[in-house]
Amino acid sequence: MPLKAVVDSSMLREAAKRVKQIDPEIRKGFIRDLKTDLKPYAASIVANIPGKGNPPLSGMDAKRRVGGRTDMAWGGARAGVYVTPGGGRGSLARMEIYGPGNYKAGFKMVDLAGTSSYTNTEQGRIMNARLQERFPLSEGGKGGRFAWSGFMKYRPVFVQKVIVRLDQYAREINRRFFG
Repeated sequence: MPLKAVVDSSMLREAAKRVKQIDPEIRKGFIRDLKTDLKPYAASIVANIPGKGNPPLSGMDAKRRVGGRTDMAWGGARAGVYVTPGGGRGSLARMEIYGPGNYKAGFKMVDLAGTSSYTNTEQGRIMNARLQERFPLSEGGKGGRFAWSGFMKYRPVFVQKVIVRLDQYAREINRRFFG
């Protein structure tokens, strides 16, 4: 039976609030250190995604920019790592993979085409069929073409990094406040 690490985020939020009131530097150090731990993995995920000048489909090159955040011009991908102890979207740490500059939605549309409402139009269905030939969806059609499989490859490492940092965080709090 596989093990799944579960962190009670409500307890973590309460603990983070109290530590922030007592000594915000401990919390800042935790955020900084965990981001440092996770950024190389985010960079590795992005490195395995077709980059600028190598679009997944012909016609998705930088010359075809029509403007707007959903522009399909392919400029590769970037990653952001976010650590939010005691807040955020119900997670302690998360990673977001997106397109460059103001064209963030274009990458997500290509990565997720075929997983839900991205194929409502005839153009969407055609794009999905062509993408599916070259870059099949992961997780039986539920995960994206590029980012999800990379994330799942490193997920056990992420969980372990978070556990190690949480342990260090708890030891630092205990050392400073309880002797």
